Amino acid sequence: EYMGRLFFQLPMFLFCVLLTESFIPRSSVPKQDYPSLSCDELLPETSRCSLTSSSSSISIRGLNLTYTIYNNSVTSPTNLHPKAPLILIHGGPGVSHEYLQPLTYIACSGRPVIVYDQVGVGASSHVANVTANAPWLLTIDYYVEELQTLIVHLKLKTVHLLGHSWGGIVAMHYAFLRPSNLSGLIIASSLSDSQLYITSQRSILHSTVPTYTINRLKTLEDAGLFEDLEYTTIVDSLNAKWVLRTVPIPQCFQVDINPEIYVAMQGSSEFTVAGVLEHYNSTAKLGSIGVPTLVTAGVFDTMTLPVVELLRDRIPRSRLVRFERSGHMTMLDQPVESTTAINSFLTEVEMGGFQADVIQPTSHESWAIRYLTVICAVTALLLVMLLFFLRFRCGRFHSLASHDATATVVYFNGDEHSK
Repeated sequence: EYMGRLFFQLPMFLFCVLLTESFIPRSSVPKQDYPSLSCDELLPETSRCSLTSSSSSISIRGLNLTYTIYNNSVTSPTNLHPKAPLILIHGGPGVSHEYLQPLTYIACSGRPVIVYDQVGVGASSHVANVTANAPWLLTIDYYVEELQTLIVHLKLKTVHLLGHSWGGIVAMHYAFLRPSNLSGLIIASSLSDSQLYITSQRSILHSTVPTYTINRLKTLEDAGLFEDLEYTTIVDSLNAKWVLRTVPIPQCFQVDINPEIYVAMQGSSEFTVAGVLEHYNSTAKLGSIGVPTLVTAGVFDTMTLPVVELLRDRIPRSRLVRFERSGHMTMLDQPVESTTAINSFLTEVEMGGFQADVIQPTSHESWAIRYLTVICAVTALLLVMLLFFLRFRCGRFHSLASHDATATVVYFNGDEHSK
């Protein structure tokens, strides 16, 4: 009788369970994703216009590089006269250009804006096993060659460059060549000294993160566990502080990444440095940049203040602008402020009104200047005293010599009484 009752009640019980599961939400059900955010939505309509674009490609060492040129589709008084084009050089290395999309609206001013994907990412040729089949993709010089080839192909007699992050290094190395066609340079969130980059990051940024988290990050890095879930979770949380602070994440930030190039060139994340760039330092060459230069960064950037101040201080005609609410991706965190600052800089350069920052000496330099000033003042005083002493001595000697000469003459004249 018991088995018969159980056989009858069990189906009813299972039916009730299924019914309950259908109408009562469970905590294990994943939350709905954020709504997608296009990068166009980051800019208000007043900062956008209708753009035309045309894409093409060129061959470099047997591989295709794809580029796109943006222009304002509407003729207006601001774009009647052609302006020097601006080439945008994306970061990475090994990351495609899409995240730079808000900066293409600089073309609304009547200035052609050119973007391209470096070979190995995005719409350009991809290479399997880069180390074996295209090892030049792991050198800085090749990417300068890429840029030079593109400029020559487009027959640009005058050009401005904007390099972001790794792209800033490429742009600076092009500027080191002192090309006659380079009119203005924008170095956005970049560096000239990779060791200063990582040490200042650890002393300034990591000091604001709980000790346990930073210790775990270092432990996982030392163990090479870059694919470990704990490591990627920590990196994602740090990215939200200092790389991209905008939420939800814009679609154009979900870029194509070539991990082989990225890791081989700069390391496993934005919070470490290894590979080709581990000991990169071009600071000594910054003084050779002869064009007006705008250095930009976010206040919450992985490129900390000492890193970007070094660029500003060593480049002769340069100015530093920092964006108060931005991380590393200033063009996404503060796109209006970024495009405005860039447009203003380019206009100043072309109108001949660019004003560089007046560099104030650091505290160390200030003490050195004071020390040298004191030394110079004391030296001058000693020289004056020496001159007075020598004049006094020479004057006394001259007086004695004259007296002796007179006495001698009197003596030989035989005037003994006059002696």
